[in-house]
Amino acid sequence: MFQDISVGAIGAAIITAAISLIGLIVAKEQKVSDFRQAWIDALRSEMTSYLTSVNAVVDAASLPYKDQAEKVKTLGPLYSNLNSAHFFITLRLNPNEKNSKALLACMKAFQELASYPDGLTRENVKPVELDFLSASKDLLKYEWRRVKRGEPTFRLAKAALFVVLALAVGLIAFDYSSISRGIPNSQTPATP
Repeated sequence: MFQDISVGAIGAAIITAAISLIGLIVAKEQKVSDFRQAWIDALRSEMTSYLTSVNAVVDAASLPYKDQAEKVKTLGPLYSNLNSAHFFITLRLNPNEKNSKALLACMKAFQELASYPDGLTRENVKPVELDFLSASKDLLKYEWRRVKRGEPTFRLAKAALFVVLALAVGLIAFDYSSISRGIPNSQTPATP
């Protein structure tokens, strides 16, 4: 019974199945890439908010205040915004990845500066801010490359598709060459 089935028909079925499979994988992986891109955009926004909050705290901390209560009243909301951005960023990052570690280290350096009464000065913050910007750019570049390259499942499916298509084309070519040389195949009846 198997001998009655044309190699060409099998090849066409394999190609159709491979195209259907790759269509499903591409659709799913596209959705993952869309989510990852949204994640990158949100992270970029939070990093901007974080640096803006750091600079707002530095500016407000350098102003003269009539008493400690006025200083706390002014700085409280600014620190609240800074903490919010800090936690959003921390929750978005994988602490085991190299690029994330660099960014988290910069955030820790900001925290250490803030723990001293006069730690958050423009002179103290500027080098850490530059490191934060550099680490942010590296992280965003890494994540963008990850989106561009696609998820591992997508890359594996793409490689598998090329192998399947190459085998199917080879099988069809073999079947065609057999027919053109007069070699009987499964559909060509043997002459007695």
